[in-house]
Amino acid sequence: MMENELICINVGGREFWTYTSTLEKLPGTTLSQIAALRKSHHTYISHKDCYFYDRSPEAFRSILEYYRTDELHVAEYVCGNAMKQELEFWGLSEAEIEPCCWGSYAKYHSHKETLANLESAFGGEEEYNFIEETKTLKNTGTRWQQFKRKAWMALEFPSETNTGKILMGISMSFVIISILETILESHYMFRVVYYDKDRTAKAPNPADYLTSTDTDASNCSNSSQYPHTEPHPVLSTIDDICLAYFLLELIIRLSFCPNLCKFFKSPLNHIDIFCVIPQLISIIIKHTIITHQKEHVVELSSGSGCALLGTDYRQYERAGDFLKAITVLRTVRILRVFKLMKHYAAFKILAYTIKVSAKELLLMVVYLMTGVLIFASIIHYAEKENFDSIPIGFWWALVTMTTVGYGDKHPKELVGYLVGSLCVMSGVLVIAFTVPIVVNNFSLYYTHAKTRIKLPKETVQELRRNKNMRKNLGLSISKMPLVATLSSLCAVNNIACTNEALELNLEERKNQTNGVLCEVVQPGQPSLS
Repeated sequence: MMENELICINVGGREFWTYTSTLEKLPGTTLSQIAALRKSHHTYISHKDCYFYDRSPEAFRSILEYYRTDELHVAEYVCGNAMKQELEFWGLSEAEIEPCCWGSYAKYHSHKETLANLESAFGGEEEYNFIEETKTLKNTGTRWQQFKRKAWMALEFPSETNTGKILMGISMSFVIISILETILESHYMFRVVYYDKDRTAKAPNPADYLTSTDTDASNCSNSSQYPHTEPHPVLSTIDDICLAYFLLELIIRLSFCPNLCKFFKSPLNHIDIFCVIPQLISIIIKHTIITHQKEHVVELSSGSGCALLGTDYRQYERAGDFLKAITVLRTVRILRVFKLMKHYAAFKILAYTIKVSAKELLLMVVYLMTGVLIFASIIHYAEKENFDSIPIGFWWALVTMTTVGYGDKHPKELVGYLVGSLCVMSGVLVIAFTVPIVVNNFSLYYTHAKTRIKLPKETVQELRRNKNMRKNLGLSISKMPLVATLSSLCAVNNIACTNEALELNLEERKNQTNGVLCEVVQPGQPSLS
């Protein structure tokens, strides 16, 4: 036998030709065993005079080039996770990959882990498990237990039932109405003067009120002090109705929740509680302390037409302080906008993108704050008359580096112009280096989630069911004998397989291996494909 024999290796139906001396360069690997055992190797097919491996030919091309050139390069179109399995099979280490290819290879690992977490968080695994459990326990337990399961499915997974879709529509309507009410009540056109007995005196326009020199009898003021106001009674009634609905919904969800620990761990449930409790406190204050103070003010001011004289003014101010406290408590209602996140995948993906991109965002903040500190100090000493302190320079540097540029503070001398120019260029570079990372992450996750959403729900549930069955059976299809593998696949997919069908499939697979159409690749020549 020749010392440097030319041999043929068939990988996945594609022939690769090389010399035994090439395979001997890396002792202890899978291919080096061919050079050592030659035709006695267990993969040798005598009538084809080649060695057959049912592996990926695309990955093997890179591996064979490693034997030839001592440099392991990975093609970009080969998935890094698939390449890792091929390297393990051929007895090589991923640490031998060249630095120029390591970035594209390693990104697949991080993407796989991140997408797995994304699938676990937003892929509906919890919904699938609960639905399967509900189907299993459909007619078990008392009527109350069966009703609780159906009610929880309608509340937590509304897309599964028509009742749930109706409840979801009602809930989203109340959320939108509550947010609109919060926005409208901040405008003076939807507010009334607080101390008006009939609550019909409209609040004056703040701009006109402060500039007017005439005495306005409707607001009982001959000074520039703007009166305390409160939302219009109609808006207050709408707000109370929304609060009653959200409180009822929270109580019902707590009553029907199968696992209270998981319920209180959910951030969206925290928002529900955090929005309801302060609003309840504000209503208690409004209908007890403030109402009492208001009635006292109205009684004292009756007949005089003004509540801002003498002792009336002190009573009015005391009630106004409570009114301000209510306003602060009521602002948390705007957080209900996050309830929309539960039924809109883009919100979830955006929140998850921010979570997994925390390191990149922190890096951007550090770079930005470093630049702000440097340029704020420089501009202070460059133009002390214009920027009398470094904190003022902080504000200017921040709005300049973020390219906002309010214009309230700006340089006025040549040195300040130079510092401002450097500040702008630094800010553009900092944002340009870090923001694309977050954008790419969002694009990856959104594309993945969008692809999953397009799949029919029955298909997704069938895939999960098959996956769980394979996991429970402990099957490793890629490492099992062909007959056992086919039997497992048949069991998982509910296919009636007979022994004759298995033997026939086995014979066909052997015939395909013996009669495979091969593409010939000579040493040092590119593939014909």
